[in-house]
Amino acid sequence: MIFERQLIELALAEDLGLGDITTDCVVPSGTTAVAKLIAREPMVVAGTELISEVFSFIPGNVQTKLTAKDGQKISKGDSIATLSGDAQAILKGERLVLNFLRKLCGIANFTAQCVQIVEGTDIKVCDTRKTTPGWRRLEKMAVRLGGGHNHRFSLSDTMMIKDNHIACHQSIAAAVERGLSLKPGTSKIQVEVDSIEQLQTIVKYPIDMVLLDNMTPNKVEEAIKIIPEGILIEVSGGIHEGNLGSYRHLPVHRISMGCLTGANHQVDIGLDFEPAQS
Repeated sequence: MIFERQLIELALAEDLGLGDITTDCVVPSGTTAVAKLIAREPMVVAGTELISEVFSFIPGNVQTKLTAKDGQKISKGDSIATLSGDAQAILKGERLVLNFLRKLCGIANFTAQCVQIVEGTDIKVCDTRKTTPGWRRLEKMAVRLGGGHNHRFSLSDTMMIKDNHIACHQSIAAAVERGLSLKPGTSKIQVEVDSIEQLQTIVKYPIDMVLLDNMTPNKVEEAIKIIPEGILIEVSGGIHEGNLGSYRHLPVHRISMGCLTGANHQVDIGLDFEPAQS
């Protein structure tokens, strides 16, 4: 949670500025309130750990009671959490909590929709490194909560030779040979190809994974025929919820989609105060 705490501090400084002048003027100090976080549409819940974390930075001792769990599918009108305590503190943290939840629940919800498209197959729907800077752990967590899987968390996880690495050499073979000779002993190696010709070259080497980039389903079918057994097959590039179904019949291991985290899938969540007691 180290990165997330830094993220919360930055976001609160950004939102509060020199202070919440409306709340401080309109709501008397010491006023207590009860508020609920409500789903305005069906969704998969993600990011509830951040609710209490946000309010730990705001004086007022706001208590959080979760009424939905991460990964749970909820309906329109369902409650995610109840907040109780200092009204000023709840108001000051309201927008940041909603920003976190709307984004993370949106990613989880969209991922679940994509996973459903390939349901009944052995294909794993994976994310990519197309994440919001500083949000990677959170966004990848949301993907998992939606039933998806995580690709690399960072560049140090797996050696992945891509087009621009290849461009630094005279041939794809030269890039792969250098990678194999210098890779750390336990690291797996994946090579990205965008043509059958490149694939025919790299399958001669002891690589662990191949990524078929920007290939149509027909081209992927052609490529599969020349990939030796034991090499993990990943498909990526230009795949989204609209065309994902056209790949579901293929015997590939995973499909990675930048749109899981790289697009705006925010869902509608509100924070509603219960009426003040007279």
